[in-house]
Amino acid sequence: MEDVPDFVKFKWKDKKNDLMNFHIIIKVLNKKSLWYGGTYYISFNIPKLYPIDKPSCHWVCSDKITKQMAGCAPIYHPNINLKGDICLNILSKDPKDGWKPIYTIENIYYGLISLLNDTCNKYDPLNKEAAALMIDNEKEFRKVVRSTMKGNSYKGQKFWKSL
Repeated sequence: MEDVPDFVKFKWKDKKNDLMNFHIIIKVLNKKSLWYGGTYYISFNIPKLYPIDKPSCHWVCSDKITKQMAGCAPIYHPNINLKGDICLNILSKDPKDGWKPIYTIENIYYGLISLLNDTCNKYDPLNKEAAALMIDNEKEFRKVVRSTMKGNSYKGQKFWKSL
């Protein structure tokens, strides 16, 4: 991939450089972002019929599986649920706005970066509770985001430390 930004890294899931299974690691450097300073891991699985079929992308806590991850949510975000499922138009099955064979991994990671740069869609959320808080009480939403990034729990849910 050409011109990958410095704040985006690729890491293979195994030491065999399996090009079909990898992590993208995004470090949020935009100081205006609520998720500033966080490091986030997205697991990618590329299907055999790529680019006809879309990649499977999932927000994860880390590129390594540890006992500390058990029950942890990777991020508090309106467009990412507590299991790590991602709501991003180009990853949807919608024939109008969804995946098309002309899209690339680069299109996906730029879409993921945009979700972290405060361009989340709070009116079409995957995490409805986070979206409602963002709409109803943005100041409290900001506090919750920063607190969960430090690995604190919110409403009984543990979060992975991303700072």
